[in-house]
Amino acid sequence: MRVSTEPSLGIYLMKGNMIMVRAGEVQIRALLDTGSVASFVSEPVLHQININRVKIGLETNFRIYQGANQEPLQLKPYTATFDIDIEDVSTSVTCFIAPKLSAPLVLGWKWMEENHVIIRPDAATMSIWHKMFCL
Repeated sequence: MRVSTEPSLGIYLMKGNMIMVRAGEVQIRALLDTGSVASFVSEPVLHQININRVKIGLETNFRIYQGANQEPLQLKPYTATFDIDIEDVSTSVTCFIAPKLSAPLVLGWKWMEENHVIIRPDAATMSIWHKMFCL
């Protein structure tokens, strides 16, 4: 069995591992955070893109998420799932909702793994393999 992939899409990172994504008609600055297991969206962005929230159970509320400044993140008891476009690649992301974040959207490790993201700091690029399949 061979693994075949379409060519990956190179995207230039902005300063500090930031990329621009689009949700509907809204441009959003997103942080590619390899140290974050989950993805997060700020409340102001969520209101801009007008996405429905889903209430999360108590077991999820017990998780402790800590920001880079070592302080726990204040999370709302909801998640939101929405589509984002990176250049010509469309994908979805499920995020915890936080009133304040260091970036409007934080794309964490789970999202990167699901989308086969490769970050090359030496070249200031990231690649996303949006379609992988076996022959």
